[in-house]
Amino acid sequence: MPFYAGARISETVALDVDDLRLSARRAILRIYGKGERVREVPIHPKLREALENWLEDRNGWPGSDSRALFVNRRGGRLSARGAHDVITGIAAAAGLEEHVTAHVLRHSFATTLVRGHTDLQ
Repeated sequence: MPFYAGARISETVALDVDDLRLSARRAILRIYGKGERVREVPIHPKLREALENWLEDRNGWPGSDSRALFVNRRGGRLSARGAHDVITGIAAAAGLEEHVTAHVLRHSFATTLVRGHTDLQ
């Protein structure tokens, strides 16, 4: 989410299943940000694939009946700390232990947009 949607870690863990809209042609993510601002973000094809896989796997998890998009092993909503641990664990497994955080991934998303001459407004 931070890399492909520019979401903060707090925004990511606050997502509900209903905030994700997937149709055959479009995929939109509704993110509730700071100051009660709501933004709708088109979902990158790689993120869409990952989300579709997660939704399928999520059905077998405790808490699959929860509104929360991301749940932890006990079935509760994934916390910001839990999400941080997931991100750093993936980075460590890839040999990228140093300085990989959700915030760095969010900045990488923004850098990619700027380099692609995207209007950030």
